[in-house]
Amino acid sequence: MDESSDIFKVSVRRFNRLVPWLGPKPLPKSEASKIARDEGVSVRQVYRWRAIVQLKPTAAALLDRQVKKFTCKRMHPDTEAVITQVLDEFYLGREEECSVPRLYDRIITRCDKIGAPRPSLNTIYRRVADLSLAAKAAAKKTSKKKDQFKPLTGRITSNIPFERIQIDHTLVDKILDLTPYGLGFRRPWLTLAIDIATRAIFGYYLSLAHPNVNSCALTMMIGFSDRSLLLTRLGISLEPFEAQGITEPWPSARRVSIAGFDNAREFISPRFTSGLEFLGIEPLPRPLGKKHYGGHIESLIGKFMADVHMLKGTTFSNVVKKGDYDSLKHAGMTFDEFEVWLVLNILRYHMKVHSALGCSPYTKFQLLQKEAGPQIGPTPSPGDARRAFLKRLPATIRKDGIQLHHRMYWSDRLAPYLGQRVEIAYHPLDLREIYVSLDGTCDHLVASLTPGQIECRNHELWDRTSPRRGRHIEDTRQEFLARQLLEAQDDLDKKTCKIGHTPLVPRHLPYLPGEGVNRPRPILVTDVQALAPRRSFRPALLEYPEGS
Repeated sequence: MDESSDIFKVSVRRFNRLVPWLGPKPLPKSEASKIARDEGVSVRQVYRWRAIVQLKPTAAALLDRQVKKFTCKRMHPDTEAVITQVLDEFYLGREEECSVPRLYDRIITRCDKIGAPRPSLNTIYRRVADLSLAAKAAAKKTSKKKDQFKPLTGRITSNIPFERIQIDHTLVDKILDLTPYGLGFRRPWLTLAIDIATRAIFGYYLSLAHPNVNSCALTMMIGFSDRSLLLTRLGISLEPFEAQGITEPWPSARRVSIAGFDNAREFISPRFTSGLEFLGIEPLPRPLGKKHYGGHIESLIGKFMADVHMLKGTTFSNVVKKGDYDSLKHAGMTFDEFEVWLVLNILRYHMKVHSALGCSPYTKFQLLQKEAGPQIGPTPSPGDARRAFLKRLPATIRKDGIQLHHRMYWSDRLAPYLGQRVEIAYHPLDLREIYVSLDGTCDHLVASLTPGQIECRNHELWDRTSPRRGRHIEDTRQEFLARQLLEAQDDLDKKTCKIGHTPLVPRHLPYLPGEGVNRPRPILVTDVQALAPRRSFRPALLEYPEGS
């Protein structure tokens, strides 16, 4: 009776808190959250209580549910003790999974030993289902299950455009056709950077190589570059945006203060972190085991991959969704075409309403830019980004210019420095020019590609093709025939001998008769025995081929 009295008091207290919100007046989420926090339940449970009280406005309506919850166990005390003991020992106390039938076998064995009544199998299923998910996860020693029900402490916020960014990589769920470059069909890697305040895309980089320092550095360089030049290079017109009064559909970064990323090797490398510090950006790796600190970029990558799944040749996110879809058969988009599609998708993303912002990233950028006002401190220029991130290589100034990847570059300002060793740097997305450091400082001189050189916009595609070595892509049929002819030559060299000044004709080559050709004498068994291995010797007379 004491327990039932306490349950009734709890029901009355909850009913009194819900009385002011009965009727057509909606229950605000803030008030529901407050009630849920005081009562130790979820917000959804509070709304369930309100729906029950709306139909039956008495405290007994809540009491029935509570009494049913507390009075459902009508088991013998000894049996109840055995069930609790077995669950604690073999289900919650072990890292390995234990099936319910195995638990039931152990329970009835112990019940028989002490003479307690046996429970049913359905009872054990219900007891396992009544265990809280947090208790089940805490019993397992894997970090993923342990952290599943832990509170997420810490939150990253910003009200200044491009004050904080996050960067990460992903393998694109799409197969590209790279056969024009002799690379077959491959999936590219995508590096994305997002602004926390506006959710706008800071930069991107599409690569065929596994993520490395260059991917991170070039993403930052594209973030500080002129968007109009990038769109012009890809052949994307801004006239539809200008017709709607939008002059900058892809917001440009003025200044970045903090760059967040995970603890991958390329992010924490000295070259990348020193480049960030050169631009006045604080590198901020996320705490170990705190994946939610990178939730913004992870959500963005998920959205973009969902759009990629609508393309032909997609691999989807897993084999279950892919099914029997032949991705390789439908792959027809080239590397350049996919990059154009990606940039168009970035522009479309900036124009759509973001669920967390309540407006589009473009609108959010315009609003926050007016509130933030002019930014304090210098704004990094594209030249500063090049000096911070481009990798330098030693080179010699020759009479015909500077050689890089089998191509020559020249500038008239290099003439006084012929024969000197200098440092050069190049942008993998624009091989039409290189940057030369004459005095070892960051002040670069631009040297352009000399006339007559083969142009290739992407260095990764150029570096993997055979034309970079001055050779054309060879036909696979010709390569096969060349190998076969070489093997025939080697066979002739090994098996040709002189027996009585008569050459031995290889058995695998046909005899071609003709006028004026002296036929060799018949090859005897003794000749073959002297030349052939013992295990391949067959006591038979070799005859001439048919038609000889």
